Amino acid sequence: ISGWLGSVTSPKDPLFFLLHANVDRAWLLWQRKTSSFDRADASHFFPQGTYVPGSFHHGSFAGDEQWPWNLAGGDLGMPGSGDDWPEFTFPLPGAFNGHGPSAKPITGEAVDFINSLGSGPVHNYSYDSAPYHK
Repeated sequence: ISGWLGSVTSPKDPLFFLLHANVDRAWLLWQRKTSSFDRADASHFFPQGTYVPGSFHHGSFAGDEQWPWNLAGGDLGMPGSGDDWPEFTFPLPGAFNGHGPSAKPITGEAVDFINSLGSGPVHNYSYDSAPYHK
């Protein structure tokens, strides 16, 4: 695949959206099949906690705020660029008005985005192949 998908402008390609939407849908189907919605359980989502310099990628831990909405792009202090985010940042649009992720979403909020456990925000979407409620 080339064109937009072969460059940093890949999010402009409709195939990018379709690919990522299908990956999200497949993950939800797996979560429902295995009842794996608890972001605080390492067997449902790993790694737990928050980023520690020198560990696995920043933004991957359940408690990590997500770039670019955390407003913390750039060098995160470790040698090399493996833990760095691009410099640009922007706030999550205020149009959500309490619907969807928090203003600075954390990775763990995406583990149970339909809030089947009743312990987090509801992102107010699901997939036609997976009912909205558990």
